[in-house]
Amino acid sequence: MKNEIYCVEIIIEEDSFKDSINRFHSHLEINNNEILLLIYNVPNNPRFKHVFHDFLKKIHYRNLGKYISIIDKNSFIENRIQKIEITSSNCIGFTSQMDSSNQDMIKLSLDEVFMYKSPSEEHIGKSAFYINDAGFDIISDNYTQLWSKNNDSFTYKKMKDIEPFHEIGNIRFTPKFNFQIKDSKREKESIIIKKPYFELIHDENISEIEILNTIKLINLISTFYSKNPIEFYNGYIFLKEYQIKIYKAIENRLTENKGTLFPVVRINNLDKLFSRIQIKKIDFSQLNKIEIMIQKFWQTNLVDIRSSILLNFAILEIAKDSNNGTEQFEIKDTSHKNDVIADFKEKILSLIDEKEKIIFEKKFEFIIPKLFIKPLKSPLEDYLTSIGLVVDDFYPKFKTIKNVRDSITHGSISTHSLDKLESVNAMLYRISICIILDYLKIENWKEIVDITNEKKR
Repeated sequence: MKNEIYCVEIIIEEDSFKDSINRFHSHLEINNNEILLLIYNVPNNPRFKHVFHDFLKKIHYRNLGKYISIIDKNSFIENRIQKIEITSSNCIGFTSQMDSSNQDMIKLSLDEVFMYKSPSEEHIGKSAFYINDAGFDIISDNYTQLWSKNNDSFTYKKMKDIEPFHEIGNIRFTPKFNFQIKDSKREKESIIIKKPYFELIHDENISEIEILNTIKLINLISTFYSKNPIEFYNGYIFLKEYQIKIYKAIENRLTENKGTLFPVVRINNLDKLFSRIQIKKIDFSQLNKIEIMIQKFWQTNLVDIRSSILLNFAILEIAKDSNNGTEQFEIKDTSHKNDVIADFKEKILSLIDEKEKIIFEKKFEFIIPKLFIKPLKSPLEDYLTSIGLVVDDFYPKFKTIKNVRDSITHGSISTHSLDKLESVNAMLYRISICIILDYLKIENWKEIVDITNEKKR
């Protein structure tokens, strides 16, 4: 991020400030992956620091935008700004210090800022999201190296068989590089830096929410494939009514893992995964659940084998909890179903002591719906079967997998040999991949997934 400073006024709407001044002169500073809101004690209030401490503790340092509005129309006009929003921003750091006038000053570190500006006609219908270093390798796989053309310009091209664009609903997207040049006429060498980003092409009237959900999904799929957390730190959305510049303070996390889903998933670059996934079928209401599962998936690279088993098993439990597709017994005549149940209930109640009939009736109402569900091996196994996995072919058997997980959960860490733990973890790793691919609605995913556990003895 380049250095940017905006002079603004803020208003804080929260009970902590009801008996004191709630409007403050402030500076919003954006610099090198850091977003700071400097709040000055003008006019001087002796309880300034104490009130702010109480306020931040009360809201648990989260969702500042619910309470703080950034205003100052004069400075907005100067920078073509329509509004600045921190609606979903959290406070990730807080200090109090003295300013240059020896007055108290509060310094808040924020995790994101949305800046709305006047529309840019030439860019309407496009968006760009610059991603962290973890995304460099997956994008570089798509392109040739930079080369000189006729000694007066540089160019690069997509590799053969790489799709020009992919689609998510009504949005087309492609991974690209932006080239930043550092040069001095007095130096023999120039430096070219490649900045990875995703370019999105969309309708000019599309909602910003749809664009943000789409880039979130693109980054999640990229994270899933690379097993590294891929996030954007700068976003540019160009719509008909306005443009949005998004700043995010992200951790440039990069695991030591250099692998991808290959060879368990038999594709050798992210482009092929994007090509196979039927993105249009994804239920965006499930996006947060997908995010949690993929987050746990890449975190398995950072932990020991027992913790990895717990994370992978948690993915299965999260997925199962969302799956309501239970198979029921077929009822020949549904028109008499309620009458038959009522008659059955009356006969059973005749056997129950009068004092306990109310308790029994409540239990009866809870149990009856479950009677129509076909008997299963277990809800977890039933879910795995429902997505097309043959549970009986697992190695180790699912019962063993669950027993190992349960023993780790209950602290019996020395019960199982390292070979057994590695075998269980390898199988769960494959199960997690299948679950996430199913959530991403890839067609015929079994064609490209090798579920066979290489740890099988």
